[in-house]
Amino acid sequence: MVHTFESSKTMTLSQFIRSEQFKHGGVRGAFTNIMLSIILGTKVVSRGVARSGLAGMLGLTGKKNIQGEYVQKLDEYSDEVFSATVGRSGEFSAMVSEEQDLLFSPIDGNESSDYVIAFDPIDGSSNIDTNVSIGTVWGIYRRIKGVSKSEIRDFKQPGRRQVAAGYAIYGSSTMFVFSTGDTVDGFTLDPTIGEFILTHPNLKMPEEGKYYSCNEGNYSTAGYYFNRFSKNYPKSSKVEEADFLSALGYYKSAPRYSLDPTDINKALEAFQLFIDKYPNSSRIERLTNIILSYTED
Repeated sequence: MVHTFESSKTMTLSQFIRSEQFKHGGVRGAFTNIMLSIILGTKVVSRGVARSGLAGMLGLTGKKNIQGEYVQKLDEYSDEVFSATVGRSGEFSAMVSEEQDLLFSPIDGNESSDYVIAFDPIDGSSNIDTNVSIGTVWGIYRRIKGVSKSEIRDFKQPGRRQVAAGYAIYGSSTMFVFSTGDTVDGFTLDPTIGEFILTHPNLKMPEEGKYYSCNEGNYSTAGYYFNRFSKNYPKSSKVEEADFLSALGYYKSAPRYSLDPTDINKALEAFQLFIDKYPNSSRIERLTNIILSYTED
């Protein structure tokens, strides 16, 4: 097979970031330092995920995070990685991680820095043991003016005020997707050279698509724009299937013999919402059998 050279696939993530820096003259290299530290953390975690089974990083730690979720060993490992790599950039005054209860100072913190970062080192960690894709999510904010020291309100700003935001997916390949507000661009890690290569430039949501995939479990507490989109977006029978899988996810994420009633209540509430929404669904019998299994023992 003859492989043709594709010049569009020769731009690395590092080169792309430097080109973005020139578009934002006021950042003076800070943006590049920040992004390079996130990229390094992503590469380290990607390697850890790929070797997690061999390195004994699968399973629970026995702890719960601030969200009440069971902490996986890979959660803890990834949190340590990003806290170190991003924390050593010297560009942040404070950081927040889903795996830590409070905001914390970076290893090489800079109290005069204009930036703070929030991240979830491993999102979807309940999928780790089943070999389903997991990822990292992060967002960067400018500190609120007039505040001498970083506070939690620096992190509670509207999403539209983010300087940059992105995520990484660790699966059959590792992807890094981010935006500074202009475009959304995706990069795929080439493990042979250790570089992310631009593979999905200027990503956009199609006007029409075959699938509607969304967890509407928090519809009642979600923001205005999400609710407006969810309500008006064309739906089909695929939505019932998505809601069913979402409800089933609560059951699968809770330990079968958990003594914590919160785990059981979350599953039962998710099942009840599905039954109320789809009273004639053929899937109700399966959910009912699962509910009964909780009380058999």
